[in-house]
Amino acid sequence: GRQPATTPEPLGPRCVDDPVGWADSDGDSCSAYQGNDWCTPEGQPGPNFGGSIEDFGIFVNDGRMALTACCACGGGLHVGDGNFTTTTTLPSPESTCLDDPSGWRDSDGDDCEKYERNQWCTADGQPGPNFGGSLQDFERFLHDGQTALTACCACGGGLHNGQTRAATTARPAPTTAQPVCTDDPEGWVDS
Repeated sequence: GRQPATTPEPLGPRCVDDPVGWADSDGDSCSAYQGNDWCTPEGQPGPNFGGSIEDFGIFVNDGRMALTACCACGGGLHVGDGNFTTTTTLPSPESTCLDDPSGWRDSDGDDCEKYERNQWCTADGQPGPNFGGSLQDFERFLHDGQTALTACCACGGGLHNGQTRAATTARPAPTTAQPVCTDDPEGWVDS
């Protein structure tokens, strides 16, 4: 059989409407905005829009307007910077995930790739076979308010189709060690 080329060939950046399948409050899709010339790829009103840039806000749906949701209107989720190769396959739009924040590292300097490579976590947000601890132990490696469970796609976190999963996935609350205080003797009252 044929082997993939060994020399990377840039394919250029990609864009996915975000969220995939988005439609405005009138039910018009990103394809409708593009086909009707209601917007430009630079994020401006198109020749047939009939309003100002502020008027896009009238058609907000799911917290988004065409200028932020549609690639054709300058929005969407932009994946890559021209460094894709012919051997790289983009995830399907239904499973687009980006580590968030991009380039996140834990308090020990370990990044999301290391969590995945070392199997320290699972894609469903659980400790992996090589983690050696419980869910709460991820807090020991908290950095910039994030753990691998919230920042890394490989650990069930990250941005999925432009939205964090933290809102829909139960995560343990951060724990802070508090000293335990017990009355001695129990029930003692000052006279």
